[in-house]
Amino acid sequence: FARLGRKRWGALRAGWGGVGFGGDPEAEPRPWVSLPAEALEWGRRTAGEGRRWVSVNLGVGENPRKRIGGEFEERLLAGLRDGGWRIFLDTGEGGEERVRVERLAGRLRAAGCGEDEIVIWRGSLAGFGALIAASKLYVGYDSACQHLAAALGVPTIDIFAGYSSPQMPERWRPWGPAKVTTVVVEPQGAEPEKVLDLARGTRVKA
Repeated sequence: FARLGRKRWGALRAGWGGVGFGGDPEAEPRPWVSLPAEALEWGRRTAGEGRRWVSVNLGVGENPRKRIGGEFEERLLAGLRDGGWRIFLDTGEGGEERVRVERLAGRLRAAGCGEDEIVIWRGSLAGFGALIAASKLYVGYDSACQHLAAALGVPTIDIFAGYSSPQMPERWRPWGPAKVTTVVVEPQGAEPEKVLDLARGTRVKA
């Protein structure tokens, strides 16, 4: 693996394909996603005109090591809301994950967050993809959604925790036409506070 350098898996696959089919082995083509036109239109209508949304997915695919514990998730959502963002919050695939996310939303609403400031999504990945496409920012743990956001050209904050090898964040970090910030969290990287600082710094511009 060390001999492969620091390229992402997608870039490596593109290079290998270039070698086999006569393309440029150094090329790093961007990923591309095609969502149904009706889904994209629905996402735009849901977001509304003049509103600034951030899509958030706190799912970890049944791997609790990818989570940051304590009050991190609540502070993250509160920081985004304080920055002027409206939040599309995905509940994930169900079970404990959905219960956890709905409790987070409940605590924010109890603290004064209105129904139109945080919208819960309980549905398909394609449906949430349409909401991501209508958003101006995406934040989440390492999962499928940050790759989708990056491919759609949505600025992305990727929270990478609980990895088994220091090469994993390099190999699996998302990329696309918009800015992607990958924050590598303990034990081998940044403190969770850096993620919160990033969230607080992404304020909605007047």
